[in-house]
Amino acid sequence: LAYIIERIGSSYFPNDMASQLYKSLNLNDSGVYHSSQIVSNWATPYNKSKGVLYNSCCFDHSNLYGAGSSYSSTSDLSKWIDILLDNSYLSIDSTKLLFGKHIQTGKNSYYGYGWGISSWYNKKMISHNGNITGVYSKVTFIPESRIKVILLSNINVLPMKYYFSDFTNELLEIIK
Repeated sequence: LAYIIERIGSSYFPNDMASQLYKSLNLNDSGVYHSSQIVSNWATPYNKSKGVLYNSCCFDHSNLYGAGSSYSSTSDLSKWIDILLDNSYLSIDSTKLLFGKHIQTGKNSYYGYGWGISSWYNKKMISHNGNITGVYSKVTFIPESRIKVILLSNINVLPMKYYFSDFTNELLEIIK
């Protein structure tokens, strides 16, 4: 997608994202990382190997390009979800496409455009997780109820996906 955006436009993808998206929407703790950048309040990423934690700060995330090089805060991610749900950035039709059930991935689960779509107590549940060296994230929300669970970690160990899924489910059970 980043490549397509650059080909259609005439500028560098991180600059487009920073100026046209993050700044225009007041997402002040979000950006596209590049190796020469100093990011305030940046959490040092860690990995684990053979039972030992190590600093994975030397991995150049700018090589990932596109979404893999994006960073954000829980506050900005919460704002972003509100912006999407309020149709204040995308049209209603575009939002329906974004969160539509395009590919069935399981008995009651689907994949939209970058989002997992399932249900929670007969309500639509939307989620996305991501991981790269040293970090893991999971964003889950129930549009109808405006419930959001946003989990970010600066350690990426193999079972993190399962920890975050279990924790999300436990939080949703508490607030149902």
